Amino acid sequence: MITRRALLKSIGIAGGAGMMFESMQALGLTAPAIAAADYQAPARGGGHTKVVILGAGIAGLATAYELGKAGYNCTILEAKNRVGGRNWTVRGGTTETDLDGYKQTARFSEG
Repeated sequence: MITRRALLKSIGIAGGAGMMFESMQALGLTAPAIAAADYQAPARGGGHTKVVILGAGIAGLATAYELGKAGYNCTILEAKNRVGGRNWTVRGGTTETDLDGYKQTARFSEG
């Protein structure tokens, strides 16, 4: 049995953004672009339409925000223990461990 976290880690290692783009194409979410006139917001009856968003980076957070405004019930799955994806502030002493287990610690001087 594979855990959700292990599956997401495997997808990220294997394909990253390319895998996500291919998935979006399979779902018909890429070119040709969806015309604004063709868009139909879901019924506002309590947000019964559910969407799962992989990743709490800028794109994932913006997607959840926009879909939430349109009435979707969004769930964001994030593999790390923080949001922001690759956008985050590193300070002296911040430690990050990559997928290979290599650990890095920032050693910035004061100021």
